[in-house]
Amino acid sequence: MDMADIRDKIVPTNDYIFKKLFGEEKDKIILISFLNALFKEYDFLPYIEDVTIKNSETTKSYDVEKQSRLDIKAKIDNETYIDIEMQNRTYFDLIDRGIYYCSKILAEETVKGRNYKYPKVVSVWVINDELDSDHPHFKRKNPIEVDKHITIPGAIDKDYILTSDKVTIVYIYLKKFKDGLYHEEIENWIKFVNNYENYNTYDAGISEAKKKLSKLRYDDETLTVIKSIEEKEMDNEAAKYNSHQKGLEEGEKKGKEEGKKEKSIEIAKNMLKKGYKIEDIAEISGLSKEEINLLNK
Repeated sequence: MDMADIRDKIVPTNDYIFKKLFGEEKDKIILISFLNALFKEYDFLPYIEDVTIKNSETTKSYDVEKQSRLDIKAKIDNETYIDIEMQNRTYFDLIDRGIYYCSKILAEETVKGRNYKYPKVVSVWVINDELDSDHPHFKRKNPIEVDKHITIPGAIDKDYILTSDKVTIVYIYLKKFKDGLYHEEIENWIKFVNNYENYNTYDAGISEAKKKLSKLRYDDETLTVIKSIEEKEMDNEAAKYNSHQKGLEEGEKKGKEEGKKEKSIEIAKNMLKKGYKIEDIAEISGLSKEEINLLNK
């Protein structure tokens, strides 16, 4: 794989690149701009003036063996944490995983003896994959979905009731995106993450993100990491293919052996009916005397 091929892999939807773009404290204007553009659509989500990225040090290296998902954790005030996930695969338990990650932050950040009203978590999931037909959001046309903790409709009153604002999960489905559904700021961000080439924006955050992405495409460390990731993924795919092929071959071999065994049993049964001696049946069928005696019983 030459450097030109590797540079083609340096796109915002790559887990490592996404984290480099949005998860570094020194360039937090990018994250702030993205979140404010997204949250602007919903009056119950906060306007962000500043963030503290809690795990920015993890972008200095990338463990190809262990790191399988993006995880940017940021704090926007004393009450609210932000969790951002980049997913290139749609897992069947995607929504449950979102709840789990939020719960994990709540458990980690709740101070012993403190009022359980705080902290709060807003989790943002950027999904770069098609949804399975059994996914709850599959039939909906919206590229952005928001889940909050609500009760089911009551027997008397059919309205939904908000039971808690501690957890909000926002899903952005890149494959569903179409122009004109949301305001220009978030649509331009989605276009950037989707690696659209032709669109104009004067957003300072996107401009910074574009500059950083251009630098990453010629950064030796980044190229080395992406190369390692690609090679590891190719090795994993090759291993899966080889395992599949081996399984097919073993299944075919087992099938032939079972077919041969069934044929021998059939021959032995027919010979037993005709009164052949056990020794003769064993010699012709290939079965042992013990197996033939069991058939005879």
